[in-house]
Amino acid sequence: MKKFLIKLTSCFCLLLVFHYAAEAQNVSTSVTVQGKLSDSDKKPIAGATVAEVDDDGRTIKATRTDIEGNFSLKVANTKHKLTFSHISHKTIEQSIGTRTTFDVILESSQKDLSDVVI
Repeated sequence: MKKFLIKLTSCFCLLLVFHYAAEAQNVSTSVTVQGKLSDSDKKPIAGATVAEVDDDGRTIKATRTDIEGNFSLKVANTKHKLTFSHISHKTIEQSIGTRTTFDVILESSQKDLSDVVI
């Protein structure tokens, strides 16, 4: 009977170790990042896209900046990158890492529209 209890206790401990190892792998590295997008004149950029992209360049989650250029986005993984884009500005990509605040200045793309279709 004593051997049976020892084996049962050993199996229980082993299952407990495997359970905690599996839980450790499921820990999410999600974090909320926020910040402001401005142009080179320090004016806020409204309606710009802020997107979390993975290593393959696929968009995971995205948001838009408000009228003051502010954004907030809960990213799924801090190993991913953020892309900041707007139709009249050059797109910028930055690593997230341990940062939670991004104050980004976008350069103007200097593209002139030659045709407008209404």
